[in-house]
Amino acid sequence: MGMGIIAESVLGDIANAIREQSGGSASYKPADMAAAVTALDGTKSGDAATLTLKSGSGVVSDSVFSDIAAAIRGQNGLSTKYKPGEMAQAIRDLTWDVGLKPRAILYNRGRSIEFNYLDGPQLSSGEGEILASWEVSTDGYASDSDLPWHDVREQIIFVGVDSSFSEVTFTDISHWFQGMTALMNVTGFDNISGVAKANQTFSGDSELRSIWCDAAYAPSISAASIPFYGCRKLVGGHLTVAKDTMGKSAFTTGTNGLLVCNTDDQRSWAFAYLYSDGSLVVNRYGVIDASRTVTASGTLCTNARYNGLGSMPWHELRDTITSVTFASDMSGVSGLSMDYWFYNTKSSAIAFDGWSNVHPVSIEYLFNGSVNLQTLDLRGLDPSTILRWNYAFSGMSSLTTILASSSWTLPTAFTTKSNTFYADSKLVGGNGTVFSSSKTSADYAVIDNESHAGYLTAG
Repeated sequence: MGMGIIAESVLGDIANAIREQSGGSASYKPADMAAAVTALDGTKSGDAATLTLKSGSGVVSDSVFSDIAAAIRGQNGLSTKYKPGEMAQAIRDLTWDVGLKPRAILYNRGRSIEFNYLDGPQLSSGEGEILASWEVSTDGYASDSDLPWHDVREQIIFVGVDSSFSEVTFTDISHWFQGMTALMNVTGFDNISGVAKANQTFSGDSELRSIWCDAAYAPSISAASIPFYGCRKLVGGHLTVAKDTMGKSAFTTGTNGLLVCNTDDQRSWAFAYLYSDGSLVVNRYGVIDASRTVTASGTLCTNARYNGLGSMPWHELRDTITSVTFASDMSGVSGLSMDYWFYNTKSSAIAFDGWSNVHPVSIEYLFNGSVNLQTLDLRGLDPSTILRWNYAFSGMSSLTTILASSSWTLPTAFTTKSNTFYADSKLVGGNGTVFSSSKTSADYAVIDNESHAGYLTAG
């Protein structure tokens, strides 16, 4: 253990710096100073006592200063090496996240963020391991790269806004949740007060399903450029599905809004699991086969009319689907919309089981653009409840045969029916009716026979 001569003023200045940070008047022996630095937490017990520095010198163990330096690094998280004469200023430079501040708290292994306004970095529930915290600027952020949580944004699955957060006004929430590509749910959104500007707030959040509010909510937003761009799975409480072009008017829990009030949610949900063998299973209660490997999964709103590619949980792996099973519990789902479910799949053959368990009211774009399917087996499906047929089977350039049950009966009237079979140039009905570009509506979604020409074949 080395020893050295040190000026008393150096030790005195370190002691003064510790007292300034603690607000105390204690005297410190050199060997006690490292522990005193470690004990600092940003709180002050009173007015600090500053003592006059002495001009003498003395012999002090090297370990005293190495311990003080280690304590400083333990507080500021740096790897800096400190000379004795630099330590007092390093102690004075220490800061702590204390007091009431609007914060974003990262917890639960980096997958969740809570926004709150509490005394020090803590969670409102008091539960969860806090990994990081950042003060939230009330002046807004010019871009997503300015967000203090930018580097972890793609990990976040859940965002919760605590009621305490409403005590602070945030007029500009532009970019706040932008690029959170794994984010699925936001709760307490109405606890963000005073919002007037919301440019690209949720832009790029491709997995986002719900933005929850504790009460009815319709802020007076004056500017919101593409706040929901790419949010293809987002559905409001009144069944509005997000579109890239939606702006400020969609920030509401009411009709045509993309937010959900806890007490006014009209949505119903199903679960989808795509397994490694190419089998897709859709069920109502989240039943999963643990003996098989899941390659894609997620929820979908059964009574919302999705409006584009990318809305389904199996979208990225849609070309691997070889079979589809609609579980028996789906028979209890009312108002089912299957718009876009198998849009643009490149699978060459798909076996279907459980068509009798689903009772859709809309199948617009259901198989549109599935250019490799040659045969489509719809046996078991009852079409009598299906009112929307636009482009349901269009663009299937390889399709030759559509099989249907002999009991197949269309509804007495359609809501939409145009271009149901558009560009299906190889399609032939069971009685030999060949495709005609002038006959593409849902009126031809019938079994082909002598009394009625159609494009379906009884199986």
